[in-house]
Amino acid sequence: MKRGGGLHHAALLMAVCCVLLPELAHAADGPPLLRRALIALVCLLGGFALCLRGWERIDRRQFGRAACLVLGGWSLGIAALALLHLSADPQTWSWWI
Repeated sequence: MKRGGGLHHAALLMAVCCVLLPELAHAADGPPLLRRALIALVCLLGGFALCLRGWERIDRRQFGRAACLVLGGWSLGIAALALLHLSADPQTWSWWI
């Protein structure tokens, strides 16, 4: 099994999003739904991948690393959902994220 493949793909996906997100800037009169949805999707997929890696570590009896990976995955998922929730508040529409 090739090591680091998932991290390489996640880094590549984040680089592509960093290039595309400025292009998807929102108009001043509306919420940045598309940009935030893309960021949330990347965070949710990354969180899911981290959780899967964490469960693999549990099978290998590496509990410390497993806990970090699973908690990191949950944190990314919660951050993604919180970002989508913030899109409803007009005061957050001018934020860069």
